[in-house]
Amino acid sequence: MRPYRTADRDDVRDVCFRTGFMGDPVGQQFRDRDAFAHLFCTWYLDHRPDTAWVVDDRGRAVGYLVGSADGGDADGPAHMRDFAWHHGLRRGVLVRPGTARFLWRAGVDLARDRRALHSPVDTTRYPADLHVNLLPAARGHGLGAELIRTWTDRLEAAGVPGVHLGTFGENTAAIAFFTAQGFTPVGEPVSNPGFRTRDGRRCTVRSFVRDLPGPAVSSPDPA
Repeated sequence: MRPYRTADRDDVRDVCFRTGFMGDPVGQQFRDRDAFAHLFCTWYLDHRPDTAWVVDDRGRAVGYLVGSADGGDADGPAHMRDFAWHHGLRRGVLVRPGTARFLWRAGVDLARDRRALHSPVDTTRYPADLHVNLLPAARGHGLGAELIRTWTDRLEAAGVPGVHLGTFGENTAAIAFFTAQGFTPVGEPVSNPGFRTRDGRRCTVRSFVRDLPGPAVSSPDPA
């Protein structure tokens, strides 16, 4: 494991795409790698590169963690406007086979369940966030836990009170993993716009939070 470098950008975006559906490739639902990565990891790489780490396998990134201490604008209006302009209009993913169905379905899902636009997380208490993904070959070696420990140690040292994340409500392996890392669920699962299970059911997002104790304070020496 090491800090992210600009040269890792393409590898990280590739890992994002190849693990985007509950740890499996997302291509069956959304076939444009660059557009998908824009939604889930590119903002962090471009705006918070100093808070990203990768799992290195002979010079290639095969896993990563990206995050922001303050939540940033990763899910904000500016980020989504940039996606709509660059990918939706200039690159045509709204009408392109392999992406159009997912995006229009996501719009319908949002119209039916507006809760997906309102996180149950108290971002005053849990301002930091994270996304972590590993290719299958990098799993099972404690690297995901190490990535999270590295990030939460930095957050604690900076006095950040808590961190949050979201994962598929149907991804029992991810839920077990995050629970083992000290995260607890908050709120109810909400619609995960556009995504469908392999048997056609709507997917959900489950939010998790973790309190951080903050930096240790040394006791004053006795007089």
